[in-house]
Amino acid sequence: LQCMDQVVKYCGAVGLRVILDRHSSLADNGWKESLWFIPNDPYYTENQFIQDWQMLAQRYAGTYISQVTILKPYHYNKYFRSMRVKGTTVIGADLWNDPKPPLSAWGWVGPNTRDWRIAAQTAGNAILAVNSQWLIFVEGLGTNGWPGSDLTYVQSNPVVLSMPSQLVYSVHELSQDAYNQTWFSSPIYPSNLRALWRSRWGYLAENAKSPIFVGCFGTFFVNAVKDDQWLTQLVNYMNGQFTSDGVSDLKAGQMGLSWSVGLQDIGFS
Repeated sequence: LQCMDQVVKYCGAVGLRVILDRHSSLADNGWKESLWFIPNDPYYTENQFIQDWQMLAQRYAGTYISQVTILKPYHYNKYFRSMRVKGTTVIGADLWNDPKPPLSAWGWVGPNTRDWRIAAQTAGNAILAVNSQWLIFVEGLGTNGWPGSDLTYVQSNPVVLSMPSQLVYSVHELSQDAYNQTWFSSPIYPSNLRALWRSRWGYLAENAKSPIFVGCFGTFFVNAVKDDQWLTQLVNYMNGQFTSDGVSDLKAGQMGLSWSVGLQDIGFS
């Protein structure tokens, strides 16, 4: 924690804002952990998951300096206008990286399955109880080995926080280099991508349902032509070109989706 304190301190000094993301319970890079806790482990319990986030929310709570607009979606309503984080370096929690089916589900439970929506809602409200300024980032489920990009379930089972203005849904979008999928080999590729993104998560932004944060996207450019097509389409979509006519669908003064990019995903060391 002391090391992270120094990183956060430096980020604040140079004007950067930080979103903390939990990738793993164990120090093993987390790729084999489908749940936000470790079943039958005496320490890495669901309750410990919540307590850890509360501890961090309190540790990095900022004092009032100024009203800083962190996420300014292209659409405005009474919730999104109030999305502010008072002068603090750490602005929120990306609760769990890439919740993975079949152990992680959305809106239902089974003998060995846990409801990620309820877990995110419970953890998010616990965080807001100790730090009402943080944004709560909730990632979608993975499908067919594809991480964190399916938010179709939100239509019928949204996350409900005690402070709705602090909720941000987050998705990951990667090229075929990372996770090859059937849509990359479609005969109409890349013109099929917008409809895919719209059905999985883009509808929330297009219909002004909720803020969307593209928390990770990138490519290794193994297939330079196809990967460039994919990246161009995604950047255009995030900038408000929701159709293929090459014209932005945003109104004057509106902004596109917020995003971050993982350096490892695009081939940097």
